[in-house]
Amino acid sequence: MTPQHCAVTLLPYHSKKQGPFYEVWYVIFVDPSNKESYWIRFLVLRTKKNPEMLIPRVYFSRVSLINPERNTTLVQTFNPNSFSMNVDPFFLNIKDCSLTKDKMKGSIEDRGRAICFDLKLTPSCFNHTYLSKFLSLMTSGRSMVSIPYPSLLVDGTITIDGEKLEVKSATGHLAHHFGKKQIYGWDWLHALGFKDYPETILEILSPKISPYLPQLTLINLYHEDRWYNSSSLIRGLLNKTQNGLCCWYFKSHGTGIKIEAHVRAPLESMVIFPYESPQGAFSYCINSQQADCVLEIKPKKPSSKPLRLISNGTTSVESNLCEKEKNTSFFYLNAGDTFTDLKKSLTKNP
Repeated sequence: MTPQHCAVTLLPYHSKKQGPFYEVWYVIFVDPSNKESYWIRFLVLRTKKNPEMLIPRVYFSRVSLINPERNTTLVQTFNPNSFSMNVDPFFLNIKDCSLTKDKMKGSIEDRGRAICFDLKLTPSCFNHTYLSKFLSLMTSGRSMVSIPYPSLLVDGTITIDGEKLEVKSATGHLAHHFGKKQIYGWDWLHALGFKDYPETILEILSPKISPYLPQLTLINLYHEDRWYNSSSLIRGLLNKTQNGLCCWYFKSHGTGIKIEAHVRAPLESMVIFPYESPQGAFSYCINSQQADCVLEIKPKKPSSKPLRLISNGTTSVESNLCEKEKNTSFFYLNAGDTFTDLKKSLTKNP
């Protein structure tokens, strides 16, 4: 892949549009040397209840597999006038927090804790979207997901409650999602850092459009200088997604090869965040940035040998559940008072 800065899908969607909408930019990265993962998420939201008021919000998460006492989750909501942006060159600002095509920096406070980050982003491949052209047209304006940087290196510093941490060549990705409505729920995977295949990237999105419709599974694989896409409507219906407590399974249909992904996340790597939709409803995002993925690539030609790729601790995986699904096995992971406080952080006035 040719390294390049592709900011086209970083560009803001909402501009000056009125009415309910959401727009998200986030970076996830993992430092394998100390088994710590980081997630920084910029959100701009207007809800149905108050469609004229802009809600800027920044999320931060750190998860340490070696020392769980270092785990940190914060959310800060800012005043509407703290948000500004520029299209060319791309620049997004929420008070002291900013994002450009190659930098992310800022500071947030929540429940007596303080975070500062100053990071350089070095993309290593072109941008990409999960959806086929047909599905993109179907969902245009309602909900869109894209990956401006499917693979990047992150360098810089993060300061947590006065403790300064150096980040050196951490592997990660940057995503940009937006729309007028948040879908009912989803399963999601982004795997990279495969042993002996550092450029291979596996992206899977399995949206639940409605509780009354079948779940789609959209699979995209970058391997040996080409994309294999199984993300059309028909293939999305034929592909398979299964999940349980800290485990996921995905299987493709078609694309010239067969793709199977077996994913397991350590229980201590799981993080729960409440999300607020433009319609004002809360859902529950359960994710890990340090899951393991076993990827099996099986060419259809009998003469070709199947490949088995392994990503240890550099796979991001997530399930988003609506309020009605709170009785599922995922909620054995409920974070108790910490989770309740996080929800309060979303609903309190800035």
